[in-house]
Amino acid sequence: NENTCYLAQTGMGLPDKDFYFELAHEGIKKEYEQHVKRMFECLGNYPESAEANAKIVVKIETELAKNSMNAVEQRDPQKQYNPYDINELKKTTANVNWDIYFKTIGIATPTLIVVNQPKFYEGINQLMKSISLNEWKVFLKWKLVAEAAPYLSSKFVNESFKFNGTILAGKKQMK
Repeated sequence: NENTCYLAQTGMGLPDKDFYFELAHEGIKKEYEQHVKRMFECLGNYPESAEANAKIVVKIETELAKNSMNAVEQRDPQKQYNPYDINELKKTTANVNWDIYFKTIGIATPTLIVVNQPKFYEGINQLMKSISLNEWKVFLKWKLVAEAAPYLSSKFVNESFKFNGTILAGKKQMK
């Protein structure tokens, strides 16, 4: 028996890459940036700092989206199955230390990995050089807060619902 490791695109707070680029979603993208700002304010950031952090988050997510597949592209199973030997992946994404990554998540570095969106990981490789460490820290703080929001105080829960529940999902109230 052998398990297979899969890597897929991730990191975007909006439902699809198209939300970052299509004019039809421009209003939602602006609302999203304000939501991120308000969440940083919930953390205790001053409004100016929260706004700067929100801009960093949206900038990084937009860069991630550039190399992502949209929902239609992801429906093609042939495009989703891209087996890589670990050495081939390391060569393609030389700026990512996969050994440290897999050790950190608690698994041995696999010899074979299926990469669902190779272009995404090629983009990550470039972003590792072009995004500063401080910007990555802001982005990762955002990812933590966004994921933890349902389990934090009511100000986080309410703000998360305001955007994710109301604006994105169209719900009138929390259940």
